[in-house]
Amino acid sequence: MSDDYVTSGEAPYIIEQPLDVTVARHQPATLNCRAGGSPSPAIRWYKGGVLVVSDTHRSILPAGGLFFLRATHGRVHSDAGVYWCEATNSYGTARSRNATLHVAVLREEFRLEPESKQSAQGDTVVLECLPPRGSPEPNVYWKKNGQTLLFDGDSRMHLVDGGNLVIQDARQTDAGRYQCIARNAAGTRESAIATLKIHIKPYLITGPEDVVAQTGSSVTFQCRVGGDPLPDVLWRRSAGGGNMPLGRVKVLDDGSLRLDNVILADEGEYSCEAENSVGAVSASGYLTVYDPPSINLSPNSVNVESGNVATFTCTATGRPEPTVFWSVEGNRTIIFPGTSRDKYHATAVFDGVTVLTINDTDKNDSRNTIVCSAVNYAGSSFVRGKLTVTSDDDRPPPIITNGPSNQTLPIKSMAVFPCTAIGTPEPIIAWYFEGEALIQNHRRNVTNDGTLVLKDLDKSDSGTYTCVASSRHGKYVWSGALLVDSPINPNIHFFRAADVSSLPGPPTKPITHNVTDTSVTLSWSQNNKIGSSSILGYQVEVFSRETLSGNNTPRNSRGWVVIARRVHQTHYVVKSLIPGITYMFIVRTENSHGLSGPSPVSDSVTVGDDSNSLWEGTGVSNSTEYRNNILTDHIVELIEATPIDSKTIKLMWEILNFYYLEGLFIYFRPLDNITIEYEMKTILHSNDVSGFEITSLRKYTKYEFFLIPFYKKFEGKPSNSRVAQTLDDVPDGPPINIEMFILNTTTVHLKWSPPELQLQNGIITGYNVVVNWLDVPANKSMVAINTTVHQATSLIMTNLTSGVSYSVQIAAETIIGLGPFSQKVYFNIDSRSVGLDLLSRYPMNGEVSIVAGDFVMETWFYFLIGAIVLFKIIVIAGIIYVRKYNIFAKKSALPNIYDSNGTSLVTQMNIKAAVSLSHPLTSCYNKNTVTKTESLLWMENQPGVCLSGNQTSQSKEKTNSEYDKVTHQLPEYAEVTSARANEWNTNKTATSPAAYASVTLVANTRQCVSSLGWFPPGGKNVDTFDNRYGADEELYPASNGGYYNRNVYSEKYFQGHPNVLKFYDLPSMEKSQKAQLRYNQSLEERKADKNSKADVTQSLIGRTYGISSRKNSESETTYRAFGEFESDEESYDHNGGYDELQAMQSQRQRPQHQYERPNFDNDGTRTLARLTSFRHGQGVLTTVSKSLHPPTHPPPAPHPRVDSVTR
Repeated sequence: MSDDYVTSGEAPYIIEQPLDVTVARHQPATLNCRAGGSPSPAIRWYKGGVLVVSDTHRSILPAGGLFFLRATHGRVHSDAGVYWCEATNSYGTARSRNATLHVAVLREEFRLEPESKQSAQGDTVVLECLPPRGSPEPNVYWKKNGQTLLFDGDSRMHLVDGGNLVIQDARQTDAGRYQCIARNAAGTRESAIATLKIHIKPYLITGPEDVVAQTGSSVTFQCRVGGDPLPDVLWRRSAGGGNMPLGRVKVLDDGSLRLDNVILADEGEYSCEAENSVGAVSASGYLTVYDPPSINLSPNSVNVESGNVATFTCTATGRPEPTVFWSVEGNRTIIFPGTSRDKYHATAVFDGVTVLTINDTDKNDSRNTIVCSAVNYAGSSFVRGKLTVTSDDDRPPPIITNGPSNQTLPIKSMAVFPCTAIGTPEPIIAWYFEGEALIQNHRRNVTNDGTLVLKDLDKSDSGTYTCVASSRHGKYVWSGALLVDSPINPNIHFFRAADVSSLPGPPTKPITHNVTDTSVTLSWSQNNKIGSSSILGYQVEVFSRETLSGNNTPRNSRGWVVIARRVHQTHYVVKSLIPGITYMFIVRTENSHGLSGPSPVSDSVTVGDDSNSLWEGTGVSNSTEYRNNILTDHIVELIEATPIDSKTIKLMWEILNFYYLEGLFIYFRPLDNITIEYEMKTILHSNDVSGFEITSLRKYTKYEFFLIPFYKKFEGKPSNSRVAQTLDDVPDGPPINIEMFILNTTTVHLKWSPPELQLQNGIITGYNVVVNWLDVPANKSMVAINTTVHQATSLIMTNLTSGVSYSVQIAAETIIGLGPFSQKVYFNIDSRSVGLDLLSRYPMNGEVSIVAGDFVMETWFYFLIGAIVLFKIIVIAGIIYVRKYNIFAKKSALPNIYDSNGTSLVTQMNIKAAVSLSHPLTSCYNKNTVTKTESLLWMENQPGVCLSGNQTSQSKEKTNSEYDKVTHQLPEYAEVTSARANEWNTNKTATSPAAYASVTLVANTRQCVSSLGWFPPGGKNVDTFDNRYGADEELYPASNGGYYNRNVYSEKYFQGHPNVLKFYDLPSMEKSQKAQLRYNQSLEERKADKNSKADVTQSLIGRTYGISSRKNSESETTYRAFGEFESDEESYDHNGGYDELQAMQSQRQRPQHQYERPNFDNDGTRTLARLTSFRHGQGVLTTVSKSLHPPTHPPPAPHPRVDSVTR
């Protein structure tokens, strides 16, 4: 039974797998798990591998599910995690899949909530939102005015950075209440509401503009703005412009600025700034202030003597700077500064001041009215001055400065009456007593200064004493009374004349004002000196000069007359004057002690003027009203000057006062800083005319215009001025200075200059260039280039054809059109010329000759040529100096050819250069006095023998005769520097610099050297010495007893010769002894080499030497200079003795072909020696020489080549 039960059971299996569950914190949750099996399995739950035990907030349901009463999620305990269930019975265990329990959490507070803001229309708005922390991360969306925002199809709104709302190109419809919403499984959170307001930035409706105003006027700067909210307007003056004139400015309701009573200091930039909560805008306008001219003439009246110079100074100010000019009333001619008219000359304006000089004045200039006028854009001003020219007859009478005064004196006393006078000429003083001329006696005397002195007074002297100062111009009379009485009379008060120090000082010169037909106003100033008593008043005196037509009154009949006494003010109006009469005035100060001296005489003034003649016949009375109408009123204003075309400008004006206006003068002149003349037009009956067109003006020229009204001969106040410029026109002239630079056979650089300035007639905008190629046989031309060049005065023409003739024409162009074409300029590109002169130019006159380019005319080109020439001269001089220095050094080295070590030969082997050397046979060898180096260089022909005079001559002749047999010209020279030789000698070896020197291998030359000298072999067809060399050619002795000429390059070839004795060691031996000694020495050397093979050898002058037998050349190979390889055994007899004569004879018997150059190419040793430098050979050739064996048979016949090769 037990077996049946077992076999009927079933292992557990999961029927319902648990699923992932998300639950809000503190909310119930269930993880389902249902299993099957037999017997029914028991279900257990695991979390993260840990068995779950039922507790108060979670339990396992009967069906197997895990129930959470309240899901928790905290730092200490959390139900969130990975769960699975296991079903277990006796037959096994089944495990479910993993299921995750998520406990959703969403905090209450937003990390960042949106804030209310204001933004401008068109800007980008960002509403920030950072949702609360939660798990899982909450989703964010927005609401506007309680409605969820859907972003589908609205490209202006989108979310960024998880929750921020971005609104691009904000509009006013975007304004509203916005709220950020965060939601997840744990719930939903709503942010605070943020209000978004979309405003409009300020914008200008009407902004300020630049304004031109005159002083004293008012100006308004507009500033109308818009925006939401309505902007606030603020006006400010730009930095550096000064302070805002607060007392004269006002901001109007529409935001505009009004400025009253404009002054010059108000000029500057004024800025309008409009601002609201979302933006600001500003604009500015510039105020230009014009000030009408203000003019001052100094002096107002000028009195000069006839023939003298009169000067008027005129000072004018204004903005813009006014135009100043002079005129003489009644004469329509005006004088601009810097010009002259007859005797009138006006200086140029400097700092607003100009001076009019009138030369050689005469009576006709007297009473002329000089007018200085100034005009500018803002207005005009003028001032008049009077010129008076006086002659000798027009001087005033004398003036008594200090006259007699009343006195009361006792009898027997003395009285003094002063009388001093001034005047030109010096006045004559006369005294009168009771109207009769005073007779001088012992009691009455007149001093030289005019003072009357009375002595021993008695009662008969009482009376009136009168002083009269007179000249041809008039007289001055001053009287004083004298009372003489008894000194004991108690009823008499005695007193004398006051001292001068008690009198007041004279006042200043009286100034005339407000001159009318019958009156004039005088003003003066008080003197600081009051005197001994207070001032009682002033006395005014007048002198009048009547004209001949004035009431037929005799001239100068009245003199100075007192017209007012004790005037208490410093001014006085003189009335009842006669028109047309000239008056002069003086003033005296009076106190209780008397009168002061006179003031300076005032300027002469003519009341009523002489203008009646200007008004005669007009039917108009000469009243001040009518004169002021034309002379002082503002009559006309020039409104505008408008250009009509290139030669015409139209003027428009307005007549402000029509009374007695006969016409207008129109003055105009070009403002080109060149022309100083002006032109004038006269307009009559101008009451009916308000404009005029002025024609025939210059093209594209700026002109200044102003008007002057006139009536009869009177000219009124000028109008303001206007400036206008005539319009553009086509140029009147062609371009100039046309040049063509040929760059190559197909390219030409064309250059030109603009037309003359006065012919341009406007701004040149371009140039039209026409190039024609000429078909000379067909007598026609066709256009090759037709182009316009802008903003340039050159053109590079390409793709031209060499050999073809071309013509060029250029015309300048303005905005109006083309001007005339220039004269044709012809050119032809010649390839031959181009090759010689790559930069060729054709001149303007059209000639085809090529001239140099522009750079030839430049200063730098001349400097360059000079520098090149100077550089060449310096280089040539340097080369000559170096060559001469080398030659001199070589010549100076000839007496000491060897250096201190005797190893280097430095000499110029040119025979002609060596003529200065003493002949070797003329030197007597002395072992005791001659150094070793010298003995090695200069050696006698007979070793050890010092020749006498005749012997020397004979030997020399013998040597020369034998040397004359040299058959071939030898090469020039080679050299080895002593410096290199010294370097080599430091090795203490026998290495000679000979192998380093250049070696010339000479063909067809064979020379032999014996122990007694160097002699050329004889034979037929051998050139003599005289044919080949000059008479001064000498043989140079070698250190080994032989001689060498310039074909020998170093004594190295003689050093170590086995058969050459050192004769300086045997100076007294005979010839036979020397021969025997030479033979013995040779035997010793041959024995030393008996067991050694001969190394590479070179035949030097007919003998063979082993390298091992040389004393000074053990590590070198020597060069075979002349002759063939031969053995020196043939020069020994059968007994072993050396027969030197036989050796010499055998050499002389050699055939002529032996003088040909030896063929070194067949001797490997010699080939290697002549192809390798000495420096390299020191280390390499020594090894080669020791490794190679000399040939055992004579070399083959020499190659028939006769040319010389230098190695």
